Amino acid sequence: MTATGRRCRRRQRDDGDVTPAAAERTNSGKKMTSSEREDRRQRGFEWEVLFDEDEEIVEVGGSVGSLVGFYGLAGYYIDAIGVYLKAYEEIIRVGTWGKNEPGTPQNVWSFQLEKKHHLKKITIDHGDLIYSLIFTTQCGDSTHTTAKFGGWNGGETVSEVIFEADEEITGISGTSALSRGSVPDLPIISSISFITNKKTHGPFGNVRGTPFPVPWDGGSFVGFYGLAGYYLDCIGVYLKA
Repeated sequence: MTATGRRCRRRQRDDGDVTPAAAERTNSGKKMTSSEREDRRQRGFEWEVLFDEDEEIVEVGGSVGSLVGFYGLAGYYIDAIGVYLKAYEEIIRVGTWGKNEPGTPQNVWSFQLEKKHHLKKITIDHGDLIYSLIFTTQCGDSTHTTAKFGGWNGGETVSEVIFEADEEITGISGTSALSRGSVPDLPIISSISFITNKKTHGPFGNVRGTPFPVPWDGGSFVGFYGLAGYYLDCIGVYLKA
């Protein structure tokens, strides 16, 4: 029995010395006849678990996942049982752009949207290049702001991108180059733009060096990752496949 197209409202089981046959009943499923019920009562005690409208099974004998049904073998008793689970949605990484050498742990940064969170704001510290990024998310009335990624040196300008409730990032573009000034010749992100389903925000920084357009047709945006130190060294994208 799988739950495709219908919701499991009730689970019934007979309890005896062993676990006899169990009956699944849905709002569109077949009911047992009275003789079948009486036969099962004679072999054990029957009990029911009733589920609320917003209640879902999340664990059966130690198996955790998004449950969509059961399968197994049965005769006089339940011989075997298994569960159908909906696979977790895969997160893939696209990129990075900018510095292509491995970084130390203190230089690695990562931001992913939590479930039901919406990206509300990106704060960009920039000048001749991108110094740092900060992300603010919203879930209902609560907001969460990440640490600053990068920015051991500060820029000349701090800009904020405010996203509407139904606005989603659909691509980024930018340029990578070498740093100049007090800490020169480091591979960095020199400019960046955020492309959404409504508009393009940016560019921020100085458009110089090698361009990198990053649109995506398949998958949806769930975050960014990369390396950072004095500046934003590189950036990649997390997509939900």
